[in-house]
Amino acid sequence: MSFPDGYEPEKFIRIAVHLISHKDKGDTIKAVNRFLEYDANKISIVFSYKHYNDKGDEETFLLTGDADKSVFNRLIKNKAGSLKADVLKVPHHGSKNNLNLRIVQRISPKIAVISHNNGKFGRAKDPHPNKEIIAILKKSGIPAYYTNDVIKNNNTVCASHSGIISSASVTII
Repeated sequence: MSFPDGYEPEKFIRIAVHLISHKDKGDTIKAVNRFLEYDANKISIVFSYKHYNDKGDEETFLLTGDADKSVFNRLIKNKAGSLKADVLKVPHHGSKNNLNLRIVQRISPKIAVISHNNGKFGRAKDPHPNKEIIAILKKSGIPAYYTNDVIKNNNTVCASHSGIISSASVTII
C-alpha cells in the first residue's frame, strides 16, 4: 500500500483517526468528509484499462479521477506499472495543480479527453481546464477532446466534441 507524498503510514492513519475522533458537533460523517476534502486528490484512484480493438490492437486508457501531481510522482517513483496510455482522461477537469509536462511525457498519450464545465475551484482565476494544461497538450502534439466548449475571457478557445473520437490508432465511442 502506498500513501500520499509526505505521509508515512503511521502519520496518515494518525491524522485520519484524529479527525474522526474529534467530531464536528458529534457528527462522524462531517469529520470523515473533512479529512477526505483535505487530501482527497492525493488519494484519488488512477486506473489503467487495456482493451483490444476490432483489429486486435491493444489500446490503453488511463482514467485519472482527480489525482494530483503527487499521485503521479508517487506512481513514477514506485514504478507502479507503466503510466503509458493511448488515451488520457485528464485529471481534475484540466487543473494545472494535477498535471504537468513531465507527467504528460511519461504517459505519452495519443489523445487526451477533458471532462469539464468551465468551472472555477477555490480561489482560481482561470476556470478549468487551465490554460497551462491546454498549452502543454498543444505543445506536446496531443489532440485534446473537450466535453464542453472551453471559454476564456468570454471567447471559445477550444470547441467541444461529441460522438466518435477516432485517431490513427484509437477509437472512442
